[in-house]
Amino acid sequence: MLRRAPDLYRLAEWAEEESILPKMRKHFSRLRRRLEHARLYVHCKDPRCGRTAKWMTLPRFHRGGWLPRPYYWCDEHGPWETSGISPKLPIHFDTIRAFRDKWGQKKTHKRIRQALGIKKGTRITEEFALRFFAKLS
Repeated sequence: MLRRAPDLYRLAEWAEEESILPKMRKHFSRLRRRLEHARLYVHCKDPRCGRTAKWMTLPRFHRGGWLPRPYYWCDEHGPWETSGISPKLPIHFDTIRAFRDKWGQKKTHKRIRQALGIKKGTRITEEFALRFFAKLS
């Protein structure tokens, strides 16, 4: 999931439509729930705030849809404008579902991995993933 979440979301969506692979769907759902408890390492966009962000918003693309350039927010702060921006969304891989194009899904996946503290260039091996998910309760 940490390496190829967009592909897994598409596969899980297909599996739900086909009503097959129940073990895969169950395992995928369990990983998604565990990620809700992951520690976040990004700070609120408000310049006077130093809190860790829990929410993100996405700017609207001029042709419709969302741009995968999130702004991060804490519980107390939010976007200054309401038009042209998404509502506050939890920082989670589930945001990938807001995008229909693979490019947007991959970029969003990359941004959320960075928010989870997984730095660019980190090799996401099975061992890394096992340690990462073991830390989550």
